[in-house]
Amino acid sequence: MGILELHEDAIAEIAARLDLREPNADAVRTLAAEVSQHYDVDERQPPFEAVIDSATGVGKTYILAGAMELLAIAHEVRDFVVVTPGRTILQKTRDNFTPGHAKSLLGPMSFRPVVITADDFNTPVMRAAMDDPTQVKVYLFTVQSLIKPDSKVGPPDPQVPRRTRDRVLCPPPGHRAAHRVSR
Repeated sequence: MGILELHEDAIAEIAARLDLREPNADAVRTLAAEVSQHYDVDERQPPFEAVIDSATGVGKTYILAGAMELLAIAHEVRDFVVVTPGRTILQKTRDNFTPGHAKSLLGPMSFRPVVITADDFNTPVMRAAMDDPTQVKVYLFTVQSLIKPDSKVGPPDPQVPRRTRDRVLCPPPGHRAAHRVSR
């Protein structure tokens, strides 16, 4: 059995940089503790699954950003998959990770992820990003694009999540789902 790694300094820095409210910082701390309990203390194998349950209006998007920061910094995760229930939430989430957009969260973030969607995953630029192990990527899809893809675009490459060493499946803010971390 290993030691519980809480990454307190990293979380304090992330919380300050992202200006996380205390309940949101607590959610990121809890995630750090649960990930470490799973892998370091219990020495369990992937996947790790967790649900962050928070009330409406508390800043779930900021929790998502804080969790991504923690996993990128402390665990070198470079691939995050966000599945949304529809295009409206997909667009809102995309705006959160678009430089210069009024709703962008990227200003205080330590990385600038490449956002990959069903509309552009099959381009040479996105393929190069997907093949770059140093680039943080956010794969952003609607449930519909994964279940019944648009025939003009074609289905996302089903091998993308399997090719990555670490991947995190994140629900859109406001929706419950499991966070799956493989390492």
